[in-house]
Amino acid sequence: MSRSMCYCDHKKDNQIAITKLMDIASRYPTRGFETYFGKIRMEVCCGTEKGCFVYRNINLKLRVKRKRRIPSRVKKKS
Repeated sequence: MSRSMCYCDHKKDNQIAITKLMDIASRYPTRGFETYFGKIRMEVCCGTEKGCFVYRNINLKLRVKRKRRIPSRVKKKS
């Protein structure tokens, strides 16, 4: 028996964070993780990494929309 099997495996219940994220996602469907996490930060008391982990596990991933690059304009001589 390996030594690592003796250690206690703590798994926190993420059900509170999941229900809060699902509720906020239904109210604000076009927002992203930062907005959702800002609204539930004090209630859930988890860090950003844990919050992002839960957010991705329940498939609320929104595509990050990048700014479109505007082509440089050609100056005309008058």
